[in-house]
Amino acid sequence: MARLIDSLLVFSRIETRARPHQLVNMGTLVQEALEDLKPLLEEAQAQVLVRAEEMPALIGEPSQLRSLWINLISNAVKYRKPNEPPRVEIGHCEEATEYIFFVRDNGQGIAPEFQEEIFRLFRRLHPESEVPGTGMGLAICRRVVERHEGRIWVESSPGEGATFYFALPKKSAPSTLAEPIPTFP
Repeated sequence: MARLIDSLLVFSRIETRARPHQLVNMGTLVQEALEDLKPLLEEAQAQVLVRAEEMPALIGEPSQLRSLWINLISNAVKYRKPNEPPRVEIGHCEEATEYIFFVRDNGQGIAPEFQEEIFRLFRRLHPESEVPGTGMGLAICRRVVERHEGRIWVESSPGEGATFYFALPKKSAPSTLAEPIPTFP
């Protein structure tokens, strides 16, 4: 019950207690998330490959984006296949107007009919006795991404792993920016 209440507070505070946006390095946030998840990764004997040596810096709320990475990476480990160490690949690509980030795993996969549903509050595909959690992690991810004017989705097939993508826009500083970003003519 305590975990559920904590998750509800996190979800509700995404808007109400949001900090100003600032320039953040996504590579640094990934490394911080991996450090936070080190005990989970070691216990699961997870292999983690960060594909992009240098991820971009973008405008965002650092603690929320870090939480996004933690949720996606920890899910990649939690929803692994039985008796197979998890492999997690993290990377990004750059499009004209946005950065697209991904977390790919070799886990259980997700049937097409559940790929949108898993982003809803309290939606679990497995009982808590099988996979611990509150059923709020991906709802929190969606809310964070949407607050950053982005989008999030998954591509997956049962038994084939999953790739979670989120796209965040390249943009100038929003009005909630803590420090102005210099602009050039």
